[in-house]
Amino acid sequence: MVYNNFPGAGYTGTLFSQSLAGFFHESKSAILDNKLRQDLVSKSRVLYTKVPLAKAIINTLTRGVIGSGLHLATPDAVLDILSSTYSLDTLKQQDLYQIQQQAFETMLLSGECWLIRQKSNDDKYSSWYLAEPDHIFNPPFISMNGDGNYYYKNHLLIDGIEYAANGKPLAIHYCKNPYFVNLTSKKAWDRIFLFDKEGLPNVIQLRLVDRPEYPRGLPILSPLIETLYGLYAYSQAQIQMGILQSCQALVVKTNTNKTLNPFAPMSMKDLDAPIISAPSDTNKPKKEFTITPPNNRDLNGLVQEANYVVPGQTIHLNPDEELECVTPTGPSNSLTEYYNLVLEQCCASLGIPKPLLNGVFDASFSASKASIAQWEYTISKYRKAFIEQLLKPMYRVYLYESGIDLTDSFKQSIASEWVSHDPNMCVDEVRTMNLYKQAFELGLVTRDEIAQTLFAHKAHEDVRLSEFTTIKN
Repeated sequence: MVYNNFPGAGYTGTLFSQSLAGFFHESKSAILDNKLRQDLVSKSRVLYTKVPLAKAIINTLTRGVIGSGLHLATPDAVLDILSSTYSLDTLKQQDLYQIQQQAFETMLLSGECWLIRQKSNDDKYSSWYLAEPDHIFNPPFISMNGDGNYYYKNHLLIDGIEYAANGKPLAIHYCKNPYFVNLTSKKAWDRIFLFDKEGLPNVIQLRLVDRPEYPRGLPILSPLIETLYGLYAYSQAQIQMGILQSCQALVVKTNTNKTLNPFAPMSMKDLDAPIISAPSDTNKPKKEFTITPPNNRDLNGLVQEANYVVPGQTIHLNPDEELECVTPTGPSNSLTEYYNLVLEQCCASLGIPKPLLNGVFDASFSASKASIAQWEYTISKYRKAFIEQLLKPMYRVYLYESGIDLTDSFKQSIASEWVSHDPNMCVDEVRTMNLYKQAFELGLVTRDEIAQTLFAHKAHEDVRLSEFTTIKN
């Protein structure tokens, strides 16, 4: 039985419970919430450079989804030549497979990656320029309208994306150099239409989509920013404690003068005064690097001294003095437990198996097979979105510039299959091959399907399957 007057009864308890009093839960439309995008991007980039786990997340996903690059399942001789050279890169620095890796990594880290199509009279095929999302935003010379929105020639402008009257994206406002130029100058800006007159893309936006009306992408580390920053702060504190643990501080104790007050107040004048050497005393054992408080201030009749010693130096103590070693507390053993907790949260949030992220492979065969199944599901989702957003538009431009009629070939390009030539993960190759052998004998799989799953190519190209006489073509 749930009583209405009971605090936290039903779902309304989340609005009035004391524990959630500091939980600011206001959320508006996707467009208004998207205004915080740049803050999330900046924090994600900082975590990527400071927290090894953040970098491991980006690298693991990039390696799993893109690998050495995605290829057309049906070979195309011309496209293979263009892909393996720098022809498709405007800067002539990367081949198509390196472009894929950098574009996907930028999308994960910054939420999106923009590719600007460059046409040249000298080249038959267009090239592509990879741009950071920092280049696309509302020009500062466009003022806010009375309704709180921005408009360019009566077209709604949201975060650098211009929308037509029918609500569809029309163009982007691209700043050539957002870091050094005068942003108020119109010469620093280009208005680039998303599609040309033939309907081919001039701009490709590769992004992570969380909500359907988000105009821009959000970094994949967005829900983990607080968690990863907490790990960074904890780790830094433990490192400092480890450094202090390697040091020793010796305190000279005496019972002769009980009137000494080490907490006697000192004025700012005394604190700011330069430190001077203590007067020499020939009857007192020599102590090197001896200093006194500013202006030789005498606190309750005793001049306080600090002695800085070097290795091998001997300090003479008076009969009433003794040494006490102050040992700082060492690093806490709970750091490992805290790291494992953060690691599990990251793996659960992103769908990455824990062994792949931390590089520790000590699970059983069945557990490893389950991890691989989870991993295949995760990367297939990202890979499908990557193919649809980036590779198929680029392939469509290639077909058009090759002189192919897109009325029929366009359907083929939409249905084109892009695959990875990297071998799939295999826990135990012998054991897995035996399982596939039994599946083949039962007629559940073909020889080519086995080879494609294990080795990412056809069966006739691999001699490892020829040893199994029970597997027939």
